[in-house]
Amino acid sequence: MTDRLSGSTDVTPATPFVSFVIPCFNAADTIQRALDSIGETDLFDLEVIVVDDGSQEPLCRERLRWNVATPLVVVTLDTNRGQPAACNAGFAKSRGDVVVVLDADDALAPGWDRTLRNLLDCWPPESPLAFAWAVTEHGESTGQGRGIYSREQFLAGEGRGEYLPVFRGEVARKVGYIDLGTRKRCGTLSYARILEAGPLYVHPEVMRVYYVGVATSVSKNPFDARKARDSYLCFQAIRQAVEQYDRARGLPAGKYLPELYMKEAIYRAFGESRGSGLGFAWRHRKRLGWRRLALVTVLALLPREVCGWLISRAKAWGVIRAFG
Repeated sequence: MTDRLSGSTDVTPATPFVSFVIPCFNAADTIQRALDSIGETDLFDLEVIVVDDGSQEPLCRERLRWNVATPLVVVTLDTNRGQPAACNAGFAKSRGDVVVVLDADDALAPGWDRTLRNLLDCWPPESPLAFAWAVTEHGESTGQGRGIYSREQFLAGEGRGEYLPVFRGEVARKVGYIDLGTRKRCGTLSYARILEAGPLYVHPEVMRVYYVGVATSVSKNPFDARKARDSYLCFQAIRQAVEQYDRARGLPAGKYLPELYMKEAIYRAFGESRGSGLGFAWRHRKRLGWRRLALVTVLALLPREVCGWLISRAKAWGVIRAFG
C-alpha cells in the first residue's frame, strides 16, 4: 500500500518479517510467559524486541530463557518513560513488514501464527492498522468488532474493545504512538491519527490472552491520582486533536465529542483536582448535556474507592463497556 502518513510503499510479502515489540516495566514475573507464548513458527521470519522501560531491576538478555533461533533484542531505557516511549523505542529497532505490540503481562493465544497469517490475508491494503481479538485468562471476550471501521466510527466507539494491535511496519516506525509523557499508551489518540490515512481492520480471531488479574497492570485502579492524571492528559489531547482535525476540514462536530468531554472532566477531577474537573464540566455543560453533567458531578464528589467500585459494577452489569 502507499502509506499516506509516511509517503512510502508498504506491501506485505508472501513470507512476512514480523517484529514483536514488548514494552515492560518491573515485569520480571510475567515477561517470561509472554516470551514463551511466542515460541517458534515456520509461517514467518521473526524478531522479538523487549524494551525495558527503566525497571528497578533491569532486564538483560541473559536472564531471559530464550532457546529458539528467533533473534531476541533487549533495549534498556535509563529511566521509566512510559509505554508510548518504550513502544516507540522498540519500533525504531524493528525491521518487520508487520509490527505487533504485546504487553509484558499478557501472552499470545495458542495458534497465534495461523491467526496472524489469516489476518494478513484478509487485511485490506488501504488499512494502516489492524486489531486481532483477545480473551481474558478466564476466556471472556474483550471485544466484538469485526471488519472495517473508519476513523469516525472508531472514535464513536463502534467495534471498540481490548485487542492486539498490528501495525504496518513503516507506520510503526514513522508514526508510532503519540508520547505525552504518560505511563499508559493513549491508544485512542494515536490510533485516531493513524486512521486519518485509512480505515481500521478488526480481525475476528483470537490472538491475545489479556490477563486482567495482574496487580501491576496500568489499567488497575484507574482513579489512582497518577493514573487518573495520565487518563486526563490523554482524553484532553484526544478531544483537542479531534476538534482541530474536524474544524480544519469543515466537518460537523462528531457525536463522539460529548463522551470525550465527559471522560476528560471525570479524570481531571481525580488527576488534577475536583474543582478543576467540575469547573471544566460546567464550562462545557452545553456540550455535555445535563445527564452527562450530572454524572460527572456525582462521580467527582465521591471518594476514589467508591467511584472505582461503581465503575467496576457498571461494567459487570453491562451498563458501560467492560473493555476498550
